[in-house]
Amino acid sequence: MLDMEAIKNFSIDKSDWKKVKFGDVVFEPKESVKDPIAEGVEHVVGLEHIDSQEIQLERSGSTEGGTTFTKKFSKGDVLFGRRRAYLKKAAKANFAGICSGDITVMRTKKEKLIQDLLPFIVNNTKFFDYAIKHSAGGLSPRVKFKDLSTNEIDLPPLNIQEDLLELLSSAEKLHSENIKLKHYLEVNNKVFVTNKISGMSEKSPVFKLGDLVEFTTGKLDSNASVENGTYPFFTCAPTTLKIDQYSFDCEALLLAGNNASGVYPLKHYKGKFDAYQRTYVIQIKDSNSLMYSYLLEVLRNKLELLQRLSVGSSTKFLTIKVLKNLDVPVPLIDEQLDFVNKVSAYHQAISDSDSNCNSYKNLYEELKQKVF
Repeated sequence: MLDMEAIKNFSIDKSDWKKVKFGDVVFEPKESVKDPIAEGVEHVVGLEHIDSQEIQLERSGSTEGGTTFTKKFSKGDVLFGRRRAYLKKAAKANFAGICSGDITVMRTKKEKLIQDLLPFIVNNTKFFDYAIKHSAGGLSPRVKFKDLSTNEIDLPPLNIQEDLLELLSSAEKLHSENIKLKHYLEVNNKVFVTNKISGMSEKSPVFKLGDLVEFTTGKLDSNASVENGTYPFFTCAPTTLKIDQYSFDCEALLLAGNNASGVYPLKHYKGKFDAYQRTYVIQIKDSNSLMYSYLLEVLRNKLELLQRLSVGSSTKFLTIKVLKNLDVPVPLIDEQLDFVNKVSAYHQAISDSDSNCNSYKNLYEELKQKVF
């Protein structure tokens, strides 16, 4: 594992590095494929397959559905998103295939630059800033390789390049593994919740949500908020607004009526608050038999179902009739508590993993900037 403090304090002697033009060590291969199927091409890559600021190309399309792309790339090439360079898309291809004309294929002159080091040179803030500055066009600005080729970079000697590649690859691997761990935890949490609720539906009494809770709809629109208000005003948006008046003084769950986009606990806001007019404030009738934290997980698990049941043309809305008829299993309080505690452990692990992801990403980016 990398020493984070060592990375923070990392410095490198560049006295024997040479300043060269990008085009002196990297070229754009102009290879094409006339018949992808006949030539056995399996992978098709568009800009949508390259994840912003991720150094490895993980996704691709297939030639089975047909394609108009003809630009060929080889395994190990760097695919640089030349359209809208501000999206910061540049990744190493771990397979061969064909790609969009909005992607520039890059390959090193191996006697001067190790190919595997190229993704780290290209995928950093300084290189993207140069690409953005030299892009041309209105709504979809593009940058040409001939313009990128004039960018000056610091080139280390070949023997130093191997050491830098090992260092940067280790940092990138650690960053990538933490992202995969977070995804693994999120998937397992979802599977656990789904299976547990399904099992409780078979073994426990099942009630209609309308028999378990009281629904109240907010009465205000977002214009009702004030800059220095006294009470929180919830719209199910990421930012909590403020208001000078209130309609509620209770513990509750908040469910967005617009397309059932989310459900949120209000236990941290016990006291006076108000809510947006297309938001449901949900209060449990008997808190001795049903826990808010348990109901929260049940409703979150059923959001995709509620979204499918929402009605409307442009903006879909979840009706009170659908909500009232939602089936909710109600096991004994001890079982609810055990379930909630296990889900909370998952949430804590995901939160810790997210913090690690951010820390390693910041250190990884800092390391790239210090090297190139």
